[in-house]
Amino acid sequence: MLLMRVCLKCCFLAGWLFASFAPAATFTNPIDSSGQDPWVIQWRGDYYYCWSAGTSIRISRAARLQDIATEPATTIWTAPAGQPYSQNIWAPELHYLQNRWYVYFAADDGANENHRMYVLESTTEDPFSLYTLRGKIYDPADRWAIDGTVLEQAGKLYFIWSGWEANVNTQQNLYIAPMSNPWTISSNRTLISQPLNSWERVGGPPYINEGPQVLKRGTNTFVIYSASGSWTDDYCLGQLRLTGTNVLLPTSWTKLTTPVFAKTAQVFGPGHASFVKSTDQTQDWIVYHAAKYSGAGWNRDVRMQSFSWNANGSPNFGTPVNTNVHLVEPSGSPCGTTYEAETALVNHATIVANTRASNSNKVGLIDFADSYVQFSVNAAKAGQYRLYVRYGAGLGAATHLLSVNGVSAGTVSYAAGAWDDWDFNTNSLVNLQAGTNTIRLTKGSGYAELDFLGVNPGPEWDTDADGLGDTWERTYFDHLYDPAGATTTDTDGDKQSTLQEYIADTNPTNSSSYLGLTGILAAYPNLTVQWRGGILATQFLERSDSLNPNPIWITVFTNLPPTTASVSRNDNPTNRAAVFYRVRASR
Repeated sequence: MLLMRVCLKCCFLAGWLFASFAPAATFTNPIDSSGQDPWVIQWRGDYYYCWSAGTSIRISRAARLQDIATEPATTIWTAPAGQPYSQNIWAPELHYLQNRWYVYFAADDGANENHRMYVLESTTEDPFSLYTLRGKIYDPADRWAIDGTVLEQAGKLYFIWSGWEANVNTQQNLYIAPMSNPWTISSNRTLISQPLNSWERVGGPPYINEGPQVLKRGTNTFVIYSASGSWTDDYCLGQLRLTGTNVLLPTSWTKLTTPVFAKTAQVFGPGHASFVKSTDQTQDWIVYHAAKYSGAGWNRDVRMQSFSWNANGSPNFGTPVNTNVHLVEPSGSPCGTTYEAETALVNHATIVANTRASNSNKVGLIDFADSYVQFSVNAAKAGQYRLYVRYGAGLGAATHLLSVNGVSAGTVSYAAGAWDDWDFNTNSLVNLQAGTNTIRLTKGSGYAELDFLGVNPGPEWDTDADGLGDTWERTYFDHLYDPAGATTTDTDGDKQSTLQEYIADTNPTNSSSYLGLTGILAAYPNLTVQWRGGILATQFLERSDSLNPNPIWITVFTNLPPTTASVSRNDNPTNRAAVFYRVRASR
């Protein structure tokens, strides 16, 4: 909903276009010039990218999905030498389960036949905290295993992975087994898919089903998996759909007889995907790897594109989009409308290709008295707006002179850093007129490069352009929902209508009800959210950044056991200027 003025180093913004209006920002594939098995998870407004690098596992964080590979990465774990899990670390996945982070990865001792799945556990809720090795995660058969992922279904955990039936590398199948906790499989595995279709058997033997990923929408649950040899152009995605009630029964899973995402005349070997929502939760995106060219084998890069849904509730991934095609960025950019420096009017400066910059370009050599970058910015209404300037200053502190519509608006100051280790200046407030405005950044002292400019969609007093002012926007509310649903009830005294209050449904006959909160027990930013259960059902704490006009609810804590007692959960919703909570009870 709102753009915060702190913690923005992680905020990556996408393509900006220069025109008399504010067109959609764009990006181009690939988003990671070299990579495979991309795993991206969305948490508290940011995207976390997890991958292996040699014998280490790394994580980066970005506010924009297309920037996951350009932000600085943190090594969270390095395999010690001489262990069964010291080599060939493949396809790590980062999962948030039961208030901790877990990383599932495949590894061996240098011999492929010894590949097994392992799990790391974080020490805190911070994805970048220390991790400890919980050990091998395996079923009683303890066969070759890779590409493990977790299915959460009806309040229970299940592990899904790719494995061998016996000890010979002839075929990889998909298996599922129940979990007693995030690091333990509690019973025998069940076979749910074999590579029997011709499009699943290219390049074999071995014949391949691997890379299973869970995709849910509403009441529908899917497993999207990779098929055929990953070293071939024909690597593709297949689909299993949960059509029964017991996930441990093979008959509960129905396989499509055709691939759902496959090669084109220009894109080869698209596979091993993960799935996330856009920032505003209104769009679905697939992140996947593909071969760089026909016959490239395991020389791959990482790409992303949006997808839609079929009338029968299944995903429609379309076809892989060619590289270097401008695609509209995911909706709800956290830094407002963004404008790429290289598409602005550039004078006595140079546009430079740069893989760490948004849209793979930056403007450098802004080195002369007449050097400037000029943006054409549209404002829906007159008012004071906040600017977000993404910059690099590798030779020390620097400044740019700021002007708006030809009038001086002060100086933008940049802290010293490293070239291409992008940072943000968020301190500039400017007065814009309704319609088109000209914002110019001219060389001041020192030397700084520009990646892009961000402008909030609404004036400073109304950061998300929803028509509600700062007094309401910048306060954390404890909404005590009215079970009667009266249309004029102002349950928390903030003088907002039920459009903002989001009246709860506590009808016990409904499959999903909303329970009122009892209190917010601590001040921002360290919040303890407390509520009374009241209904014997699995509960989910959900958070929204806005209640007007159509709230988007994100699950903060899941799978809370049925209870009628008071329940508390800690939440630290960083980078948010307002937050609202509800509790959903599902039977």
